[in-house]
Amino acid sequence: MRSIDWIRAALLAVFGLAILAGGAAAEKRVALVIGNAAYKDAPLKNPVNDARLMAGRLEGLGFEVILRENATRAEMGGAVVEFAGRLAPDTAALIYYAGHGIQSRGRNYMIPVDAALGTEFDLRFQAVDVSALTEAIEQAQSRVSFLILDACRNNPFERRLRGAAQGLAAVDAARGALIAYATAPGSVAADGEGRNGTYTEELAKALTVPGLKAEEVFKRVTAAVEARTKGQQTPWISSSLRGDFVFNASAPAGQGAVPAQAVDRETVFWQSIQASTRAADFEAYLAQFPQGTFAALARNRLAEARKATQLAAAPAPAAVPAKPEIVIEPIDKPYVAVSSARLRDAPDLKAGVLATLKEGESAHVLGKVKGQNWYQVERKGQAPGYVASTLLQDASRPRDAAPPARQQAMAPPAKPAAKQALPPIDHDDALRRLAALARRTLDALPPAAPNKRGERADRMAPMAAALCWAGDQAGARHYFDQAVALALSDSYEHAWWHLAKLGNIAGYQGRCGDRDGAREVYRRALGVLPRLRADDDTDESYRYSAIAEILLAAGDVERALAHADESDDEQIRAQARYNAAALYAWRDPKDLAEDDRQRALRIARDGMSIARPLCAGDDGWVCNSLGTVLARLGDFDGAAHALDLLTHADRRVSLQTALGEALGKAGDGGRARAHLAAALAETRALDPQYGADDSNRAWIAGANALIGDVAAAEAAVGQIGRSESRDDGWSGIAYAQAEAGNLEAAARTAERMALPHKRAGVLAHIAAKHRRAGDAAQSEALLARARQAAEQVGDPKQRSHLGYAAANFALAGDTEFMLRILDLMIAPGERHWGLQIAAQAIAEDKRKPR
Repeated sequence: MRSIDWIRAALLAVFGLAILAGGAAAEKRVALVIGNAAYKDAPLKNPVNDARLMAGRLEGLGFEVILRENATRAEMGGAVVEFAGRLAPDTAALIYYAGHGIQSRGRNYMIPVDAALGTEFDLRFQAVDVSALTEAIEQAQSRVSFLILDACRNNPFERRLRGAAQGLAAVDAARGALIAYATAPGSVAADGEGRNGTYTEELAKALTVPGLKAEEVFKRVTAAVEARTKGQQTPWISSSLRGDFVFNASAPAGQGAVPAQAVDRETVFWQSIQASTRAADFEAYLAQFPQGTFAALARNRLAEARKATQLAAAPAPAAVPAKPEIVIEPIDKPYVAVSSARLRDAPDLKAGVLATLKEGESAHVLGKVKGQNWYQVERKGQAPGYVASTLLQDASRPRDAAPPARQQAMAPPAKPAAKQALPPIDHDDALRRLAALARRTLDALPPAAPNKRGERADRMAPMAAALCWAGDQAGARHYFDQAVALALSDSYEHAWWHLAKLGNIAGYQGRCGDRDGAREVYRRALGVLPRLRADDDTDESYRYSAIAEILLAAGDVERALAHADESDDEQIRAQARYNAAALYAWRDPKDLAEDDRQRALRIARDGMSIARPLCAGDDGWVCNSLGTVLARLGDFDGAAHALDLLTHADRRVSLQTALGEALGKAGDGGRARAHLAAALAETRALDPQYGADDSNRAWIAGANALIGDVAAAEAAVGQIGRSESRDDGWSGIAYAQAEAGNLEAAARTAERMALPHKRAGVLAHIAAKHRRAGDAAQSEALLARARQAAEQVGDPKQRSHLGYAAANFALAGDTEFMLRILDLMIAPGERHWGLQIAAQAIAEDKRKPR
């Protein structure tokens, strides 16, 4: 098989399963949305914003959305495979890509942010071939599919690639498919001057027009873009759709699609009055459109306006602060309660309760409160109320499986009258059996193709580290050496690729204490340096950064920094100091000597002085990272100064959270709460229309719990939209409660997690805490619930994440189930992470005083 077909092969394998599993279920909608902007050579302004806009709009139209921002090639490939796994013959499939795109010899390629393109040949290995996606979607036999490419921007790669041409090549759509380009084949579209690109902005508007057929959506976009660009940009489509597809099928019951002109006139009317507080405006709307799209909202606003008029005529009460106006973004579709939900008379947790929706009960959602996580819900014959958006789910989507404990009492198991003595954990036996499993897995790996040897090395290194942590130093060195040989023999021609693989291997050796092995990797890396190309920026950066990382793994901090300082790149020099200081900052504070802390502080402060010009850039990664290290090392003023310099919104949220967490651990609860509250507030600015990065909110929740503010932690979780991130938030709270000794509360929090692979690990962790406290009954009860959760995991991808739970089972005294997870539940090709994590956790627990 040619190496360029790896994505196609993976997709077809997954699609084959999807076809066999497909039945007569109702149509579901699945979308893959990718926005790449952070290119080193040619960064773009809008693709990430465009991707977020499209993801939010598609979710509102009933699509399950997989969103990736600034994705590497590996991340893009993983997202494509995940997308493929969700498709079936009755699925409506959509792929949206914004970023750099290239056509070469009639084929179109999407460019990952980590692509280093020196020749046309590199496209096959470092870019994603669009034709692989179209062929695989056709093979999946989805009822209808859309491929939307806002990827016609001019870019610098074309100058390096002899066969590349301007814009993208025209491709005929397969049966039942529509391919849409931001501009005509061979032409170039601008990145846009505002927050979003012109094409995506108009597409997002057109998608929401009720009753509009797919072809009409894209025709409307073409007309709007041509008008806005004065004919300089003309979008283009290739369609082979069979039958009609309507993105927004919310036309009134019993009627067909609403004529475009009528929809436009009504929408324009509504937009002109939606901010009004005058009853007469809404009366005029209802007179013209008594059954209009916004009729229910208009009646609600009319009632509010009349009520306000009556209140204005009454005697004036004591002055109170004016409440912000509630603006409703229309939805108008049925939802279902995923758990018991209180219907309130205002979008506020302190507002009065009108009624309670039971789990599974239907509710008609009129719209979403703009900028807030509240839905406005209509009840027959009564005024609308408000429900937190996390408690309702689109009725057209499959119900999320509720955790089994929802049907059980939330109270923890009753404590026995007296605690039982427990035998100590046999750490040596657990490590010995882990090492045997790691060896069996390593020896069973099939031979790697010449262009896959680097990937094989990436899987071998963590399993060799597992042997290292288990005390099998000879075995570890043997497999580390094999990984090095594989990395160096990979047929990928660029030397920087080989250096990157060597740095990864050395990092595992350094973390498990094999510094001599890391020094040997350094010697091998020196042999790669003459092959680096002097005219390649990527090679230049790896000359210094990769070698510095290998030296750090070998424990030679001073030489690592000196090597990085040979570079003129401030990012490389500052990053080396972050990596060096982080070696100390991420230790347990009890294990960090004062001399080491002071040394790390000097290195981190030196790094900040170098990184200062980088703090106000579009990324700010190294500035954020150094500020986090300073916070962990106790230099709160230095971290706050880094925060003042940062301008990147996402990095600011990250550093605010790290600083708040560190202050809380130091006992300064007032400043800690202030920073965490600011972090949560700033998440809203990341994307005001569709919400912020949920992973940030999950971290903020855990940080609040660590400083003892569980109410603030739960409020942060309440703002999270995605189920996986919500579980991360609950997990952070549960771990914090367990660390504080509140094990009963931790168990109750763990049962609020919806995904069994995550719930299993947290319950096993709490069970280990009970065991350490000598409470055998509680430990075994929680272990039973953890085993039950682990056995429920059917998704292979989620099973691969059970490696994080495996170590907790061993620390709770259940070595057998740890091995069951690693040996039976996780496929050999995905076992490497779990083996390394489990071995490290058990080895570190063995060293702790009893």
